[in-house]
Formats: sequence, C-alpha cells, structure tokens
Amino acid sequence: MKKFNKLFVIVNGYPRSGKDTFIQILSRQLERHKDTYTCISVSSIDLIKEIAKKNFEWDGAKDTKGRRLLSDLKDAASRYNNLPLKHIKTFLESEKKTHSNTCIFSCIREPSEIEKAVNMSEKLGFQPITVFIDSPNHTGNAHSNHADTDVENYFYDITISNSGSLVDFDLAIASSFYSFCEDFNLKNKEVFA
Repeated sequence: MKKFNKLFVIVNGYPRSGKDTFIQILSRQLERHKDTYTCISVSSIDLIKEIAKKNFEWDGAKDTKGRRLLSDLKDAASRYNNLPLKHIKTFLESEKKTHSNTCIFSCIREPSEIEKAVNMSEKLGFQPITVFIDSPNHTGNAHSNHADTDVENYFYDITISNSGSLVDFDLAIASSFYSFCEDFNLKNKEVFA
C-alpha cells in the first residue's frame, strides 16, 4: 500500500456550510496521527482578498456585494494570468521540499479551477482529495455569483454532511475521511477518534 505524506485537500461547499470548521476539525484529527501531519491552509482567494481591500476598499464583509466583487476579481485574475492557482502552486512547491507529513487545505469554489488544482498538485507529488461540505443550512438560492452557484457541479471524492451538531459534524468527518483514506495508509483509527 502506497503511503502519501503530502496530501492536498480541496474543500468546497455553499457559503456558511462549514468549510473552515471542516479544516479545523480534520487538522486536529490528522495532527494526532501517529505520523503527525502538519496541516496548513492556503486559499485561491487569498491574494484576491488583499487586492480587494487595497484597491477597492473592500471591508471584508462576505455579503452579496462583497462576494460578487471577490468572484469577479478572481475570474479576471484567472483569465489574465492564472494568479490564484499560481499562488497555490508556489505554496505547494515550497511545502514539497519539506520532509514532514503535510496536509495542505485549500478552499476552491469553481469546478474548472478545482480540476486544474487537482492536476497541478498531482504533478507536484501531492495526493489530491476533493471534499464537498453538504449543509441544509446554506444560504439557499441567494447566490450572488457563479462560484456560489456552481459548487455542486463537480464530482468530489468525499461528500460530508453538516446537518447536525458540531459533534455530529466531527463524527461525520472522521467516518467519511477514514473510509476514503484507507487507501492512503492512514488506517490507524486513532487518527479519527
């Protein structure tokens, strides 16, 4: 069984579905693993947020207007020179040089960008895993941009339901991720206890 010591977990879901909470919970579970994973988060929207704050006086609010601004800026940057994925690639390249077990998390919304990130990470020696956080508590049809609207238009490796309490979500993550990761030599159930 091949052991992957470099994981690249791409997380998606509707706004407020629990993507950041998923990353916190799984990071905690992986860091308890007998091989101790270092967990780091980098997003395809990080640089776009900086541009929005500096050049558009964005106040950080993720309301309809703010989400549309971020989506439009990311689309423009992606079309112009693929800046959001270049940012992630640079990060992965630097982490590839480390000798530790590493799990990089990245929230990427657009299905075409997810596919590019999967291919890029594989070429860099990372094992990509795509995760969809399914939550009945998402903001309904009030999506201000295609990034929010198209989140289900991708075939994810894992879909995790976030429909109950935080404890329920923790257990759903452990169960779903453990089942999938058996193939990646992460069989120790203590990781996901």
